[in-house]
Amino acid sequence: TSATSATSALVFGLAVARLVRAPVLRAQPRRPGAPEAMAWERLQGVEEPLQTLVFPEEEGARCVAVVKGDVAQKENVSVRVHSECFLGDALGSTRCQCGPQLRSFIETVLGSSCHPCGILLYLQGQEGKGIGLSNKLRAYVLQDTEGLNEAEANLRLGFPPDQRKYQAARTALKFLEVKSVVLYTASPRKISFLSDFVSGVAPWCPRSQRRDVRR
Repeated sequence: TSATSATSALVFGLAVARLVRAPVLRAQPRRPGAPEAMAWERLQGVEEPLQTLVFPEEEGARCVAVVKGDVAQKENVSVRVHSECFLGDALGSTRCQCGPQLRSFIETVLGSSCHPCGILLYLQGQEGKGIGLSNKLRAYVLQDTEGLNEAEANLRLGFPPDQRKYQAARTALKFLEVKSVVLYTASPRKISFLSDFVSGVAPWCPRSQRRDVRR
């Protein structure tokens, strides 16, 4: 019995010694501007897998970058900066063009062989021009009952007409080392905020009126 106890103690001691002497693995610090996570994703209507990166939140917005092809050091990369719109993107609301704009970019850029590369920058936390979903619904009530437009309703609720921020999009473009972009937007604020990246603008329009506006 004493021999068995001694053997058990010896084995236990060796196990503890090995455990103590094992190298301690420490998480490497993430460099500023680096994403929190990356993976490959497949989207309906897009043949090739797309790299998907999630960046840390900045100024209330979290940027999810969906990247097609090799964009590092590339010029005139087709890019859409798309603010989250649950009602339009997920439910197909007819109050806005968010859903059609998102699907159009996925279909005509990410899913098209005419574009060897492209980037969708999806900004979470920007619902309703940055006022959030609850306030967006309150703004809808004002639009329906008092005939206000979106900007007027936001102002009535005590918000600026548009308080979206785009620093998270800038961070993603810098990390991806994009030299310049053709921005798919009709928003002067987006163009202004990303002006040092923008080499061209492709205003979104209905498919029936669409033409090739890349440059």
